[in-house]
Amino acid sequence: MADKEIHTKNLPVPPHDKKRRISWIDVSKGVAIILVTLGHNPYIGDTPGKAFEVIFSFHIPLFFFLSGLFFKSDTSLSELILKKYKALLKPYLFTMFFVVVLYSFFKRQYSFPGYLFWALYANGPDLPKSAIHLWFLPSLFITTVACWFLYRGFPFLKRSTGYQMISVVVMLVGGVIVARQLWSCDIGAVMTALGIGNGTILLTGLPWSIDILPLTVSFFMLGYICEKIGPDRVVRSTGVVAAAIVIFVLIHSLYHCTMDLNMRRYDNIAASTILAFSGICISLCLSSIISEWCVTVSGSIQYLGRHSLVVFILHPIIQGKVFYSLSERLPTLPFLAFLVSFAAGIFVPLLVNYLFLERFGVFRKWYYAAS
Repeated sequence: MADKEIHTKNLPVPPHDKKRRISWIDVSKGVAIILVTLGHNPYIGDTPGKAFEVIFSFHIPLFFFLSGLFFKSDTSLSELILKKYKALLKPYLFTMFFVVVLYSFFKRQYSFPGYLFWALYANGPDLPKSAIHLWFLPSLFITTVACWFLYRGFPFLKRSTGYQMISVVVMLVGGVIVARQLWSCDIGAVMTALGIGNGTILLTGLPWSIDILPLTVSFFMLGYICEKIGPDRVVRSTGVVAAAIVIFVLIHSLYHCTMDLNMRRYDNIAASTILAFSGICISLCLSSIISEWCVTVSGSIQYLGRHSLVVFILHPIIQGKVFYSLSERLPTLPFLAFLVSFAAGIFVPLLVNYLFLERFGVFRKWYYAAS
């Protein structure tokens, strides 16, 4: 009986099941980018309220989780780095080159070398305003590589879900402590001694956001663990999903609690972590329902999910410009400005992708991993 169970477990997933799983994961990516776009809309982000708290409590952890679902620990390091370089660092570097050039000419807060330094430093709070959100791409790259070393260095982790969950908890607690200690830490004395600066210099994060690496690795590992257990077991468990919804609503009703990894905000280790896990579970369940029961909606969100990178890169500047422009012309209708700018933040990047990025080789080379 045991042998039969082992062989059954190792059988390949039937093609129709694979297709269904890929479809709802694409829907999940679409849902995630919708949440990111909503969270970055000035109507929500400029005056953080309950909507801000709800969205930010899980939308970035959701992206790290979804990336963990596709992680292959048995891939060679060179293959992994090349693949993630094409998928994450190429579009980051290409986009930041234009940002650096434009800011050097029009903003002039720093010189060209200064902007270039911060672009390569790749920490959100130190990036130009229009590119702050791009911290996620180098962070996801370094998170993926770190997970590879973690599973290769400690092979027993792959054999025990319990050890993996213990590692997640330890890294979450340690990661919050480290991030809080480093945030706004005065490194002026060190920089002065090195001859780089003079006076007070507040640290707002390490290069490539490695100071929050334990946190990002934790959410990434959770996705990897879920893939091994079987994501369908989570999204099809009525009890788990119901509990997640109750907990998520209850905590948000009783407390003002959220997280913002880019700004090293993690309000409460226990509550913020539970909110993130619950939000991820609810998102997966919702995505599975949409992929099975709403074919038209599912197809549209899957398309959005497959092109989430382009939307992620372009949405803040487009959405912001539209919102502030409409707010000046229609000061009494801020909600209308929110709706129109949100739609623009989703559809204009998709249009740019269709008209330019997919059609011209120079753009395909930098924005498409397969090119």
